[in-house]
Formats: sequence, C-alpha cells, structure tokens
Amino acid sequence: MKKALSVLATCLAISLILTGCMIETPPITTTPPEEEPSTTEPAPPATVQDESEESQPEKQQSVDEEVTSPEGGVIQEEEATPPSEPETPLTIQESTIQLPEVVKEVTESTELIYRDYTWVYGGKEWTWELEIPQSLYDYYKGTPRPPTDNYSIYVTHPWDDIFIGDLVSGIEEVAQEEGYSEFEKVEFTNTFVQSLPYTADSVTTSYDEYPRYPLETLVNNGGDCEDTAILLASLLDEMGYGVILLYFPGEHTAVGILGGEEIYGYYWEYDGDKYYYIETTNTGWGVGQCPEEYQGAYAYYHVLTPTPILVHTWSATGKGSIVELEVIVQNLGSAIADDVYIFAGFDA
Repeated sequence: MKKALSVLATCLAISLILTGCMIETPPITTTPPEEEPSTTEPAPPATVQDESEESQPEKQQSVDEEVTSPEGGVIQEEEATPPSEPETPLTIQESTIQLPEVVKEVTESTELIYRDYTWVYGGKEWTWELEIPQSLYDYYKGTPRPPTDNYSIYVTHPWDDIFIGDLVSGIEEVAQEEGYSEFEKVEFTNTFVQSLPYTADSVTTSYDEYPRYPLETLVNNGGDCEDTAILLASLLDEMGYGVILLYFPGEHTAVGILGGEEIYGYYWEYDGDKYYYIETTNTGWGVGQCPEEYQGAYAYYHVLTPTPILVHTWSATGKGSIVELEVIVQNLGSAIADDVYIFAGFDA
C-alpha cells in the first residue's frame, strides 16, 4: 500500500549549506477550471481543492518559495559563509550494484561518472556529489527507446533500483536531520529535480522526442519535461508514495502524487484517489501548483506498474512455392511478457 502525502510533521532525511536565495512562488489559482470533459479515455481535468473558498493555506505557499539549481549525490552541509566541514560523500560502489548478467555482458567496467549538483531549499544552498557506475549508464544509453508514450516503463525498469534506493537513502537521511515533514521532504526532493537545466531533445539528440532513464538525466545534468518527471517519479515511488505520471498528449508530462485531505491545489482523480500536480521543469512550483495552461486540461494517467512493450521486425524469402518468414520479437518494456503468440497471414 502506497502512502499519501501529508503536511503533518513526520520526520525523514538529508544535509545542507546556508545561502538563503529566495524567489517568489507562483500563485496558486483557487478558482476551479471551467472546462468540461469531452472525452472518456483521458483523465478528467484538474480539480482544485481549497481550505476555504477564498484562498490557499499559507503553509502551502511558504514551503515552495525556494529556488533550485542542478546536481546531487551526498548532500553536504555547509554554511554559506564560511562553509562548514563537508560530510563524507555518499559513495556508490559498483560492487554493490550487482548488475544482472545480461547487463555485464553488454558493458562491464569499474569506471565511475562523477557529477556535482547545487540547489537551494529552505533558504539554504545544498550540494550533492554523485558517483554513477559507467557500465549502468552505458547500458541505459544504449537501450532502444520503445515506441510508446507510457513513460512509466522508464520509472519501473528494475536494473537501477539499487542506485535509486541509495539516492533516496541520502535524501531521507538529510530530511531526518533537518526535521522535515513528509510534505517538506517531497518539496525538498522536487526542488533538486527542478534545479536541473531544461534541455530540448531536438537540441541534445537527433530526435524530436527522446525520453531518458533516471541515470541518463543525472549524467546529462538535465532534460525536458518527461525526463525530469521520470526522475522525480522514480525517487518518490522509492520513498513509498503513491505516484502516477500525468501525460498531456503532445504537450507536457508531469507528476501526480497521492495526497491526503489536508493537501490543497490542483489534482487529478484516479481510481477514487486525488493525485496532486507536481511541476518538474521550473523552480518555484510547489505541490498542487499548476501552470495556467494545464489547469483544466485533459491528461492520461500512467500508473507505475511494470509493463512489457513488444516490438517486432520481419523478413520473408521466397523459394519457389515456399516462403520462409523470420519474425524477431523484442521486449523493450519493464516486465516479462507471458503467452506471446505470432500469427502470420499470406495473401495469394
């Protein structure tokens, strides 16, 4: 059972640096969208839940007012001036990754990729140093992109679970030291993801759309909306929260987090529960705060359930009255595909 986000104080974890770079939080619109649903397949438009008919609670707004900027691994605690003694970085040893044999066959190395990230939350500047196994990054970089808009497969792919778990352990350690509530821990995590630079796929790749696995986004130090949404969803899911991906066809991808009764803002309903909108591509947006262009828009839900994605190629060779047909089926998803059948037809 996944837990719902609450604003009640429940401590969890990370560490810091003092700098106090504050920005103005985008306002939460409390007027419900006026548009009516016109289709049955997409999710219904966002709904706004307010504590009163006039305004959002001040608690909600005050938690979001921090700005962020990229990078993470061990979250170090230092004062802005002068910096304090940094903590020992979180080290991810390749030997603890225990890659499946199939991954080791593709690329195996003892090399590590080093990345540093800096962002601001709670008036403090945070830094995170990450060590990412080169072999694991190379595997994901070389994995074909499945022909699907269901980006949940990038979240549920199992071979980075240990690494994502280590990241979450670092976050929860800091949240516990800081005495963060569950709500603050989620926003702390989101400000880290929001701090990663936005980069368009058409600029950084030869494709118009190129979704990335979480490790790719960390190594590349950024991505576009689906990349940062995939990364945040991976972290929140590992923390045990109920999470879905919200896909606005051809436009945008965001995260929805299961919220308790005391959470306010824009949400989409799925299976009778309220999933509150989280924006990942720009700083200053808190839980339940939604850009105007998506307020009342239709979104498809992508539930974080491992899913097989099958693709195939075929070739046929004629030999007199005999035709030899070769069909190659690949599973590019995140779950085993059972009971797969191949049917072939011939037109005289």
